[in-house]
Amino acid sequence: MRLWNRLCRFARRRVAARELEEELRAHRAMAEARLQREGLSADDARHAAARLFGNMTLALQDSRAIWNFAWLESLAQDLRYALHCFCKTPLFAGTVIVTIGLALGLNTALFTAFNAYVLSPFPVQDPYSLYEFWWNTHTTTGRGFSYDEFQHVSEQNPAFADAIAMRRAQVTSGKDLFNGQLVSGNYFSMLGVPPELGRTLGLSDALAPGSNAVIVLSHAAWQSKFGGDPAIIGRRIQLQGHRFEIVGVARRGFTGIINPPADFWAPVTMCAQLIDGPDLFTSGIHPLEVIGRLKPFLTPEQARAASLVFAKQFTAGRASRDQVLSIGLESDATAVRLDNAAGFAPCFIAFILVLLLACANVANIMLARAMARQREIGVRLALGAARPRLVRQLVTEGAVLAVPSAALGCGIAWLAARFGPGMFFSIIPPEFARRIRLLPIELDWRVFLFVFGAAIAATIGFALAPALQATRTDLVQASRGGSAPHAGAGRLRNALVVVQVAICVLLLICTGVLIRGEQRVESLDIGLQVHEVLELDVRPELRTKVLARLESDPVVESIAAVWRTPLYGELRAVLVSTGSGSFAAAGYNFVSPEYFQVFGLPLTRGRNFTADEARGESPVAIVSEATARLFWPHSEALGQTLQLQSTSVDIRADKYPPYATARVIGVAHDAVSGSVVTGQDPTCIYFPSSAAANGMRSFVLRVRGNSEAVRQSLDTSLATRFPNLDGHLAPMQQVLDVQYFPFRVFSWISQGLGILALLLTVVGIYGVIAYLVSQRSREIGIRIALGAGGGRVVNLVLSQSLKLAAVGLVIGFLVSLAAVKILASLLMIHFLDPLVYVPAIATVLFAAVCAAWLPARRASSLDPMSILRHD
Repeated sequence: MRLWNRLCRFARRRVAARELEEELRAHRAMAEARLQREGLSADDARHAAARLFGNMTLALQDSRAIWNFAWLESLAQDLRYALHCFCKTPLFAGTVIVTIGLALGLNTALFTAFNAYVLSPFPVQDPYSLYEFWWNTHTTTGRGFSYDEFQHVSEQNPAFADAIAMRRAQVTSGKDLFNGQLVSGNYFSMLGVPPELGRTLGLSDALAPGSNAVIVLSHAAWQSKFGGDPAIIGRRIQLQGHRFEIVGVARRGFTGIINPPADFWAPVTMCAQLIDGPDLFTSGIHPLEVIGRLKPFLTPEQARAASLVFAKQFTAGRASRDQVLSIGLESDATAVRLDNAAGFAPCFIAFILVLLLACANVANIMLARAMARQREIGVRLALGAARPRLVRQLVTEGAVLAVPSAALGCGIAWLAARFGPGMFFSIIPPEFARRIRLLPIELDWRVFLFVFGAAIAATIGFALAPALQATRTDLVQASRGGSAPHAGAGRLRNALVVVQVAICVLLLICTGVLIRGEQRVESLDIGLQVHEVLELDVRPELRTKVLARLESDPVVESIAAVWRTPLYGELRAVLVSTGSGSFAAAGYNFVSPEYFQVFGLPLTRGRNFTADEARGESPVAIVSEATARLFWPHSEALGQTLQLQSTSVDIRADKYPPYATARVIGVAHDAVSGSVVTGQDPTCIYFPSSAAANGMRSFVLRVRGNSEAVRQSLDTSLATRFPNLDGHLAPMQQVLDVQYFPFRVFSWISQGLGILALLLTVVGIYGVIAYLVSQRSREIGIRIALGAGGGRVVNLVLSQSLKLAAVGLVIGFLVSLAAVKILASLLMIHFLDPLVYVPAIATVLFAAVCAAWLPARRASSLDPMSILRHD
């Protein structure tokens, strides 16, 4: 109740102050009247009453302190004073707000993406009880499950109250590409996701293979691909040549519990219809991902122990290589697990360095401003103001600037979230923009809490240290109007400049590393000639007709069938005997004989496949040079026999050699079949196949003339001839560009940060040197009066700037060595590449000279007579 009364009085403090003043005056008047009745004159009574009550102002302050919040009153006073000062200096306030706001905005934009993928849980019931489950055997790591194994896990794993199975599927419908998920019938019920329209999938939809060709659309796909058609329920669409009925639309915001987001969900029993390859229910393959909901009151550690016991018991009767060694059980509450979010770390470090650079810049400005207020601060101290009270006032002024800076940062983050995805899709190769799905990125309470915390940290960073230094002053000299900065202020100012230069050097060197890495990757010889090569996915029933149509077109120079089109990801692996009962993993692919001609991939030894070998998928193979070195380092590979593992150990493999041995008939030049990041793939074994064989997914064709014009012409021709053909021709050059794209993006980001850091450093050095020149104007005037020339004065000022820059360069260079060592190992560049270090250091030195040149020239033109006369 007492606190409530104080709050009420604070809310009406002005009225209460007037009432208190009137009451005190009334009591004083009553005392005067009483004293006059006792025989004192009016003047004596007034003086006696004044002595009795004391100073009226102090009495009012003491009374208000009892029932008011004194600290809140002083805070309000500081805020009003700060606003008044900044209104008189809008250029200074605007500079600080823009500098800090821009740095906060960059960090907030990055955190918004981090929040969407790592911190924000999926919009499902109790997301933190969902755990992905897998196991590891002697031959496989991260092994998935067959449908029968999933059923046993769902029913018998003691850690799970319920479990669901999923498999990703990227399918086409006409020219549209859909990211789908094949799920068990209890998917929506276990996650607690209701429909927006229609119904969701149920247990009855996933009872038998090939039954119930139904799908549920995501709300985003319903809006983007079907225009939010309210009559969408019951509509049939064609996916991979099969007709599916749309029975529902999922709740807004739900896009699945795996990444990337899903456009639709279909029963797992439709696996054979949507994914070419062996049937999920009869082949014994194990591609399913299993996610279970932990039982209540069961900790993750207890769940792992129970799941391991179950998995070992379940596989105890299998061959030793298929028995479980260990299991994995990881939270599936967010799109990216926190322990897998290391990709954000370099960006966070770079963006935080920019924020520190901005804080150092603003701290120098704040320090210069505070030093210019030495007389005001000295007078306040001389009148009895406590130093903590002045520090609080100066920090409050910084906080006043931090609030609009945080608002500006939120605005920048909102703009990035609103328009960033569109910009991203506009710069990515267009043929693959349609394959990518991004999670919705929104500003929520975590983002605002981050901005609030970052603003507080920035305030402490740029306001506290200048406030502490500014309140250490000589009272006598400050009260006379002179500024007497002590050594501490000078050291702080110099340290801030050194920090700015060091951060700038670090960012510029890292920028150089990324640029060189991009150049190195793009100049890498991948071993494949992808110019004028197109790729087309075709369903099995249309392959023969489409092949005949393409072969008859004169613009098609050559055409090949391939199981795994290169540059779309890592090759699937097969185990090959190395002797003594041991096996080594090697990548493999099924190709037709024309594959090597289409990609210009030469055979260094031996021969190509024959047409008969391709049609019959004969037990012969062509190996890459790296494969030959791996298995026969001291002998000729031609004529050797590959001893293959009898079953696939790669859960992603849906086509496997049907024989246990294969004879090597040729050796091909090394080529990048998967990722350009790792350089040339260490191994690749090519097995013969044809367009009519099961599992062959794609055609690759080399065309004559302009590949883009030919692509458009062939696309139109194929669409007219085959209306049910899903998919279209994609240039292989764009497939390669997609792999280069991350390097380009990181290079662009680092260049932007480097330019921003350089600008902040130039502004910081210019501000400090200009302030120092103003502080040393008397000294410079005396030097000029004694005969010092303009060049000598310029050298004096420049030497001070270059000393600070040199210290920052050394520190930045030493710190960058550690960062470059990490980046060099990832980007295949030399650790001590002079083309990285020399330009960065030279740029910072040139910027330091340019920043100090104008103040130096201004100092050399000072009039010594006017300065000494004023002094």
